Amino acid sequence: MSSDQSTRPFVGPQTMPTDATGWWETERAAFVRSRIAALTEPGDVVVDVGCGRGTMLSDPQLYDRTSVCVDGYVWPEWTNSGPQLFVCAAAHALPFRDGSFDLVGSFDVLEHLEDDAAGLGEQRRVLRRDGHLVTAVPADPRLWSPHDEEVGHHRRYTAETFHSVAADCGVVPSRTTYFFSFLWLPARVLRNSGLRRQKSGPSTGPVARVVRSLISAVCATERWLLARWSLPIGSSLWIESSPTRTDHDGAS
Repeated sequence: MSSDQSTRPFVGPQTMPTDATGWWETERAAFVRSRIAALTEPGDVVVDVGCGRGTMLSDPQLYDRTSVCVDGYVWPEWTNSGPQLFVCAAAHALPFRDGSFDLVGSFDVLEHLEDDAAGLGEQRRVLRRDGHLVTAVPADPRLWSPHDEEVGHHRRYTAETFHSVAADCGVVPSRTTYFFSFLWLPARVLRNSGLRRQKSGPSTGPVARVVRSLISAVCATERWLLARWSLPIGSSLWIESSPTRTDHDGAS
């Protein structure tokens, strides 16, 4: 692969927020990591498609899993000296053999693809027959705002629209839930407001620390609920799936 090819974005750095340490990114990562840990075992091989800077799988509770991080853009934060392997590749053309991974994840990536079915189909292809496919996407077309356009979204999903795409790819969702439920109403009210487009300022003052602690407590409570039940509303959608068996998969 030439230098030009290795650094040319297929989906682009817009798949990863600029501020990887913001509260939304931090709380989303906590939820995603908790689900990956629950669905996998030590020694399992996990891939993050559209990984951005590659921080999602770099967590102590996942260190005993083998992790592969894939993105269409080479990030300066990447290093192959640790427990993670980084690969530059297109989401719709993953350079892995069929059935390579115990868990395949993509977190706020499919909405950036013009052909989300092609991306999801590739994830299904590299998933082992008894593996787990986990996905997070922005939810509810009613929440569409200028922010979605600015960050390169093609769509927001409902459970029904995602299930339709999944069915075309031979993927059967086993669990679907919304999350960030407390954000739905503010996002609905402010969807066309300039407030949604403003970057948050420094969060170092005492008031900011109190607000951040409150948000963290709310998110921790939601994660506790999500470990037991599914939620009917939220600004994001979480799907856990398994591949359907087809004739070309061979005998079990």
